[in-house]
Amino acid sequence: MATARAYELPFSILRGGRIDDVVLVSDDEMLRAIKELALNAGQVAELAGAAALAAAMKLRSQLVSKKVVVMVTGGNIDPELFMKALENY
Repeated sequence: MATARAYELPFSILRGGRIDDVVLVSDDEMLRAIKELALNAGQVAELAGAAALAAAMKLRSQLVSKKVVVMVTGGNIDPELFMKALENY
């Protein structure tokens, strides 16, 4: 998640026709997703764990009337960052 460029092997596999799109999300968008998960689903996620939901939230208007599954992983978030997400986003 925090790399200057994607790892070559996984990205080459994905580019081989196994994905439709790549969505870039900001830290702020991931923090909003963390808050959404906490308040509406009772789930705690770290930034990377909330990235897929952040992407879905970013594409919300394009996903209307579609079935969407979002995998949420990693609950190892710094308590101060978690509080920041809840207070500011």
